[in-house]
Amino acid sequence: MKKVENTASCGILVGRFQVHELHDAHIDLINTVCKEHVKVIIFLGLSPLMVTQNNPLDFESRKQMILEKFPNVNVLYIKDTPDDEVWSKDLDEKIKDLVSPNQGVILYGSRDSFISHYSGQYKTQELMQEVYISGAEIRKNISKKV
Repeated sequence: MKKVENTASCGILVGRFQVHELHDAHIDLINTVCKEHVKVIIFLGLSPLMVTQNNPLDFESRKQMILEKFPNVNVLYIKDTPDDEVWSKDLDEKIKDLVSPNQGVILYGSRDSFISHYSGQYKTQELMQEVYISGAEIRKNISKKV
């Protein structure tokens, strides 16, 4: 991962992590944020539809998968909504409940992330991946087993 400019004590990742195990790109992404911030929160997208090919895993499975490798991060969910402004406002409210008013926050995403849809108040930063792994094929395979 490319070095980040840390101006905040709380780093927040927003993503789906819809794979049965974290791959190298996920691990690199999370490690990058953990190295730069005292507090790390990961928000997992939560689809209103139960198990689909694009969302084969439930929240708890994904949370436990992350906590196995990164026990010191906080893993929460953010419900998907069709309206980006509503979703951004919901995310901002969740963040306000978790961080103190004087604590700086940076939201991180990677390729094809939430960043282009986010219109909230916090700074965002895209992390450039050195390793590219597509989760689409992984999801396709595990959705047949779930």
